Amino acid sequence: MLPPRLSSRARRKAGEKAVLARQDRAKVKEQVASGELFFFDLFKDERKSITRMKLVDLLQSVPGIGQARAQIIFERTKISPSRRIGGVGHRQIELLRQEFLLIKNSRQSGKLLVVSGPSGVGKSTITNRLRADERFWISVSVTTRLMRTGEVDGIDYIFVAEDKFNQMIKDNDFLEWADFAGSKYGTPKKAVEEALQDGKNVILEIELNGAR
Repeated sequence: MLPPRLSSRARRKAGEKAVLARQDRAKVKEQVASGELFFFDLFKDERKSITRMKLVDLLQSVPGIGQARAQIIFERTKISPSRRIGGVGHRQIELLRQEFLLIKNSRQSGKLLVVSGPSGVGKSTITNRLRADERFWISVSVTTRLMRTGEVDGIDYIFVAEDKFNQMIKDNDFLEWADFAGSKYGTPKKAVEEALQDGKNVILEIELNGAR
């Protein structure tokens, strides 16, 4: 059976309705992204343009939820990514609420910052000012150079022998390492990753070669 033939006027009206529906959906996504509109408010919206909206499009407009996290949420809740807003049931809405609570209460990863420049340019002056700020964690580099007067192992540097440093290179224990002034310097990977996972903003005070 062939679909009914539409007049030019009917096709024009259908096209106008489609444009308005896209505008409605774009508007609510902007409002959700800006925090002006709460995600779960949309399940009460009876506009056809919204009830026909795909859940995945709305979910990815929520700050902090990208494509990867949205996919995880669908897998946990067993909700199809192609589900429309109007087809999400009460049980599924509750499962989504639980996922949002997990996101809200999970610790956000910190940022990795690099302070770099030639020797004597003032890198330590900057990082020392930030040591008292709880939002930051200053990475302690591993080095093969000899300890200088007044330095403390584990605070200024982690001092190791040449063979130990070389073994750490083989074990892929460094984020980066470089030779400088006859000694080797490296940033220990595990300590940095743990600090980032703990929500700290990690600062690497390293020479130009290490930064590159």
